[in-house]
Amino acid sequence: MPKAELHVHIEGTLEAEMECAIAKRNQIDIGTKTPADIDRNYGVGLTEFLKAYYKWMQVLRTNKTSLI
Repeated sequence: MPKAELHVHIEGTLEAEMECAIAKRNQIDIGTKTPADIDRNYGVGLTEFLKAYYKWMQVLRTNKTSLI
């Protein structure tokens, strides 16, 4: 029987290539230049992962105050 994903966090679906493209488009300095840098810098421990995660998730935020 086919399976379906019922619960997904958007930041968990953000691939390194898209993250770099959004950062470039929005002129956000995420401290890396390539998708490979992002993948490499996530580290192996929880502390390293969380530092990178919170730094790079800023590309999902916007300064807009209105959606209209």
